[in-house]
Amino acid sequence: MDEIIPLDSEGEMFCPRIPLLAGAPCTQHLADIVAEAMVHARLVIARGHGTFAAGATLDEAYILTSLAEHASKVIAFKNIYAHEERFFHSPF
Repeated sequence: MDEIIPLDSEGEMFCPRIPLLAGAPCTQHLADIVAEAMVHARLVIARGHGTFAAGATLDEAYILTSLAEHASKVIAFKNIYAHEERFFHSPF
């Protein structure tokens, strides 16, 4: 199973590993693999579909979903800027 490992401190603390699942939207197969993954994780991402989160409240589930979005952005920016030496060039 693929997973996202957040690089930011909030992600590391609250969801150190986010399972990344593959399955066609609106299928029993996707429902089954999401249910199985959520036995072990409060947050999963289904490719081409989005997040599934379980919290004690709707607000908590929303925070987990927001955390997944933020962690994904941090990873994307790191990957983009890692190839741009000018952003990491020290003037010293």
